[in-house]
Amino acid sequence: MTALFFTHEMGGGKVTHEWRNASEIKLSQDRNVMFLRATGGGSHSWLLTAYTDRNSSKYRLHFGLLLEQKGVWKLTWNKVTHKGKYLLIDHLGTKIRIAVFESFESAGNKLTDVFDDVKMDLEQSYMGYSSAACWRWLKDEVMNRHLGLKYSSVYSKGGGLFCADDKTNSFRLVCAEYLHLKLPYKMAKRVTTKNNLAYWMGHIKSSKELQDCWKYALSFYEDLKRLSRKHEKMYKTINQVAEQSSFKTGSSLDFVRNI
Repeated sequence: MTALFFTHEMGGGKVTHEWRNASEIKLSQDRNVMFLRATGGGSHSWLLTAYTDRNSSKYRLHFGLLLEQKGVWKLTWNKVTHKGKYLLIDHLGTKIRIAVFESFESAGNKLTDVFDDVKMDLEQSYMGYSSAACWRWLKDEVMNRHLGLKYSSVYSKGGGLFCADDKTNSFRLVCAEYLHLKLPYKMAKRVTTKNNLAYWMGHIKSSKELQDCWKYALSFYEDLKRLSRKHEKMYKTINQVAEQSSFKTGSSLDFVRNI
């Protein structure tokens, strides 16, 4: 079961929300309605990286965030309901996809099949546990923020940033969703919407939640470095991750690692 929310650039309207308790949320866009409910109270999370083979003539990447619910996710899209332990969130360029799956494998296969013209492999990086309320990472201003930004491909240029402040893509979406899952809402909103380097640096030593985010982010970075030993094109991605970190947070990955 898949819910799709179209970007404003593609004619999608504003998303609105409703919720009665922390374990559920209703999102509406135009005439489409999604109702999501979690039955277990928390989820383990993975950052999924789909990437082309080292011998492929086209180097492409796609990122998704996968949440394994302690209970199950119940997703209703336009009155049709499906349930499963895994919830996938990713940005498809013209729309944001939220889909539920019964197995990790089926979710991963969905992510790697995002491009019709290339075959992709999958890397999974564990990103910790979250019991955040559904509204913290799916409410209207979180969704509309990314639906309102223009899309930027992460693989179209050699090196450089994944995206600037006025653009988004699959990488930026999963990072923002992850921060909203792990950090108090006001802090998550501040670090995902404002390029405030002093705020990042001022909390890096005092916030246990932010330190936890960095711990898993560094682990994800090391996963990509390991892949790059046999995949030379992945070096570009490693450099992009490092540059994006410095641009958005004001701190290098080496600086954070040494704290």
